Parts: sequence; C-alpha cells; structure tokens
Amino acid sequence: MKKQFIEYKEIKYFMIKNNELESLLDSLGKLVDLEILDVLNNKLTTLPESFGNLKYLVRLYVNDNKISALPESLLKLELIEDVNLSNNPIIE
Repeated sequence: MKKQFIEYKEIKYFMIKNNELESLLDSLGKLVDLEILDVLNNKLTTLPESFGNLKYLVRLYVNDNKISALPESLLKLELIEDVNLSNNPIIE
C-alpha cells in the first residue's frame, strides 16, 4: 500500500514539536497557505527543499534539532518575519 499525504491546503498553523522526528515529508511543501510551522525539539537533520513553496510562511521554529544546513529554497520566502534556528549545528 502506497503512503499518501492528505492535502490540507488551508492549514495555517502546523505544530509537530517535541517528538523524535528525524525527517519531514517533502509533501509538507504543498501546504501552500501555511503561516506558522513549529517543529522544535525533534531530531531533524535537514528541511525539505519544497519548503520554498510555503510562500505565506511568516514564522518558522526549528530550534533544538540537528540541522546542519538549510535548503536554498528558504531564500524564496519573502514574508518570513520570525525564524528560530537556535541549538542546531548549522555550518552555513
């Protein structure tokens, strides 16, 4: 059985903090109306390149993970105001 991501395009706030997540689905980039993403305190090492599609994202909380680099697509996010990257081993 093939896994599918149910598309809820109208989601504005998505929180999956304080879990043991090591990665996020690339299909999260389809949440085109997303304004706040809170994935703090997981075990994430990267963020999907598809996050550049989140054109309405204003707040991104990825602190307390294991992220060493950010996807270049995040530079496309023109509305972003608040980003917390603290406690990640970001090299770049």
